[in-house]
Amino acid sequence: DPAVSPVIDFGILSNPDDLALYQRTFQTYIKNIHEQLQAIDPQYGLIYPPAAILDDLPALTAFIQANVGSNQSFQGHCRMAPLHLGGVVNGAG
Repeated sequence: DPAVSPVIDFGILSNPDDLALYQRTFQTYIKNIHEQLQAIDPQYGLIYPPAAILDDLPALTAFIQANVGSNQSFQGHCRMAPLHLGGVVNGAG
């Protein structure tokens, strides 16, 4: 129905392996960044996400689910060629 907005589901985090990868990334790399900042100066630290959630798997999972999104950039991939050559141009005005 062209009058209804499309339903677009990117399936973000629908694969459990994707969520597990984000969890490991936060608990390894982001936690390391926080620890390195703390070593420089205890007043330094993560602001976002809060460092306290890095060891709290349910809180970290909720953070990831609420904040991870797609940064895909959509563009046309239609070949600008005549129809008889596999394109989308029909020569009309």
